Formats: sequence, structure tokens, C-alpha cells
Amino acid sequence: MRHISSFLVRNFSFFSKELVEVLRQPKLILTLILGPFLILLLFGLGYTNQRLPERTMFVLQQDNPFNEQIQSKALELDYVIDLVGTTDDFDLMMRNLNRRAIDLGVVIPDDVYETIRSNQQANIEIYHNQIDPNQISYVEYMGSFLADTINRQLVQSVAEEGQTEAENITPLVESALENTRNARLMLEQQDVVSAQRHQRAVRGNLSTLQLAVGASASLLQGVNQTFGGEDHGETDILKTLQTTRDNPAITEDFQEGQDNYDEEIAALKLEEENLLNLQQQLESFTSISPAILTRPFVSNSQSVSQTEISPTNFFIPGVIVLLLQHMTVTLSSLSLVRERRAGTMELFRVSPLKPIEILFSKYFSYMIIGLLIAALLILAVRFGLNSTMLGSWLDMFIIAVLLLFASLGIGFIISFLSQTETQSVQLSMIVLLFSVFFSGFFLDLRYLLFPVRYLSYLIPATYGTQMLQNVMLRGMGIQQSSLVNLTIFGVILFVLAWVFLRRTMAHE
Repeated sequence: MRHISSFLVRNFSFFSKELVEVLRQPKLILTLILGPFLILLLFGLGYTNQRLPERTMFVLQQDNPFNEQIQSKALELDYVIDLVGTTDDFDLMMRNLNRRAIDLGVVIPDDVYETIRSNQQANIEIYHNQIDPNQISYVEYMGSFLADTINRQLVQSVAEEGQTEAENITPLVESALENTRNARLMLEQQDVVSAQRHQRAVRGNLSTLQLAVGASASLLQGVNQTFGGEDHGETDILKTLQTTRDNPAITEDFQEGQDNYDEEIAALKLEEENLLNLQQQLESFTSISPAILTRPFVSNSQSVSQTEISPTNFFIPGVIVLLLQHMTVTLSSLSLVRERRAGTMELFRVSPLKPIEILFSKYFSYMIIGLLIAALLILAVRFGLNSTMLGSWLDMFIIAVLLLFASLGIGFIISFLSQTETQSVQLSMIVLLFSVFFSGFFLDLRYLLFPVRYLSYLIPATYGTQMLQNVMLRGMGIQQSSLVNLTIFGVILFVLAWVFLRRTMAHE
């Protein structure tokens, strides 16, 4: 019992000493907590997931056939393009771009039709004045998006024209159907001359039909094949037309003087069925919107998360982790530096205290202080900022304990490496900067290359951010692998700190 009581007295003594030391420096506490907190809070409040439209100027000749379409389409895309205007003066666009009056300059070629006729793609040139690689990637995406939009608009125009023609050829289909029926009736009555006259009329009808349907039917053919129309026993319009024209009852003249015309009559009946099928296909073709024909698929993303996360709520777990780590690292890194400067380490050396007891006492003291601050911080963001909390408070407590435990190890190692308080604070700030960029706070770690990504797992903030996001924002439990890794990481740092402290006390 005596050993236990002595152990508790020593720990309480260290706790009282460290607590008094912390409370004697209120400005340091405010700087460590409120400074980074306010900066990160302002970033979270100011960050928006919506991008301002790019101020865009189009360069094209006034007689360019795409002038009207591009301007109308740009107005429809006002969520990504802010149309400043159009001009035929390339130098004017470049001057505006250089003085940052616009963000994008889009040059539409004049000889579009000639380029396409020569079996080449027309090139839309997009000029920008960006130096940020992410912004440059966005501009390249905008170029592809704009080209796809114009392509879709052109194909839609073709489809609209084709549908208009399809509506106009309905009388031709009816006429061909009527002439086919009359040819069959004449053959049944042995009137071959009249049947031949109707046969020639059907040929003319079908030739006119094939020219009238044109490219729009080819478009429908691609759509039918994409949706597996042939699996349903349907054929496309062009194929039906070709089958109808190749029918021997249409291509071969009826011969007079035959004993019977049973085969010709059967072929004409088949021709009637084909024409009826063609009539139905044309009706189906004209009933589909051109916008659907040219854009049959749209995307709709859905989250399996239990709630919608705002940008502020998303960054709160990372803010909490960074603040706790930075505070703990800084306080613990200053601890042993001050002990050496004050001569307390010399007293520890001649006292019966062992290095493991000193280190354990300091860990215990700063863990209690850190947990008190963590509780105040978490309650403030939960009820003050109304942050999302879907998981267990016990899981959050465990994460905070492990995060503080690992962060104290970093702080004590910095303390052994530093000769002055200034060096200690500078190294702590380097750890904070490294954590901001490599903990996944604002950049997903999947965007980092593998050698660099491994460095991210050398700081507690990486594990803490991942676990706290899962608990607060996803309502999940603690990820087992992260829990084990952070625990091992903290234990390794504790052992290293103990080794450094033993060497320090041995050489004092």
C-alpha cells in the first residue's frame, strides 16, 4: 500500500505542477487553441462546394453558322459559364484575358463544315490564364464539356429535322401501302396490267421514302441497337425499308400468262406487313423527343450516408483532431525544455524518481488536461456550431485518448531534440503544417502517390481524422485497423521518449 500511495502522490504532484504551469500561461493556451481554431473555423465557414461560373468570351465570326446556337447554349449553361460576350477580334479577347477581365477565351473555327467534310474534327481552342494545376485541369474539363454540349446540340438538330421529315413522309407510307394492297387485289383478279401499274407506283414510293428518312433513321438505328431493340424482334427503319424494297414482288415485274400468281400474292401480303411495321416504327420515331435521342442516359448520384453533410460539418472532425494534436504536442514539447532550463532535471536525477515514473506522470498529467480541453472543444462545436454527431460518445472518448497519447509522444521527442523554447515551438508548428497537408484534412489521401501517402501515417492526426469522421459523420464504430495502428504508434513513441529521458538523466 505504501508503494501505491507514493506512486499516486508523485503523479498528483506532477499533475498539480503541470496544471499550474499551464494556467500560469493563459495567453499561450489562447494562442494554441483559439488561434488555429478560428483560422480553421473561418476556412470551414468560408468554403463552399459551389464554383462561380467562368467569365467566358467567345471568338467567332458574325456569319458563323454556330453563332446563334452557341450564344443560346451558353445562356443555358449559366451555372458553369458566365457569357461576357462574343467578338470576332481575337486580340481583344487576349487583352481581356491578360488583364483578368475574363477567365476563359473560346475560339470557334470558321471553316467547320469544310473541316468535317475533309474527315477531320473541328478544334475548339480554349485560352486561359491559370497557373494552379487543379484550375488547369478544370479548364480542360470545361473544354471537353463544351465540345460535348455543342456536339449534342448538332445531333439534336439533325434528329429534329429527321423527325420533321418523318412526319411529312407518312402520306408516302400510306400511299405505298395502298398501292401494294391494290396490286395484290389486281393479281387476285388476274388483272396483271393494273397490278404492274401499282407495282411501279410502290417502287417510286419506296425510293422516295428511303431518301426522306435519311440520316435521322440512322440515328434511330444506333439508339435501337443500344437499347437492344433487336432482342425484342424489332428492326430499325432503314433495315425495314431495305427489306421492303428487296421484296421480289416489288423488284421483279409481274409476268402475264401465268397459270396462277399465288407466290406473288403471298409476297405482296408480306410487303403489306412490312409497310405496316414501317408505319409503326415511324410513329414511334417521331414520338421520341430529340433531347432523349441525343442524350438517352443521365446520371443521378445518391449518398448512403444517414444525413447530408455541409462543408462546415465535414471539416469539424479534422479541426478537432488538429487542434488537440497541436495543443498536446506544443505543451509537452515545452515541458522538458523548461525543466532543463529551471534546473529541475538535476533534482530529478538525484531524487528516487525513475525515468519511467517521471514520464508516466507527465503523460498522465497532460492526458487529464488534454481531455478536459477536448471535452470543452467537442461540446462547443457540437452544441455551439450544431455539428453532426451520428456515432457513439464512448467511441469519441476512446479516439481522443489515443490521439492525445500518441501526440504526447511526438511532443516529448521534440522536447528532447530542442535546446530552447523557440526551437520547440518551431518544431511543433512544422508538425502542425505537415498534419494539415498530409492528414487528409482538406485533401483526400487517395490523391497522394504511394511513397508520400505512407508518410501520412506517421502522424496521429491521420488516424484521428479518419476515425472521428466515421464516428461523427457516418455513425460507424471505430475502425479496428486504425485503432490498432494508432495504439502501436503511441506505444512506440512512449518507448522512444523513455529511452531519451533515461539518456538525458544519465548525462545531466
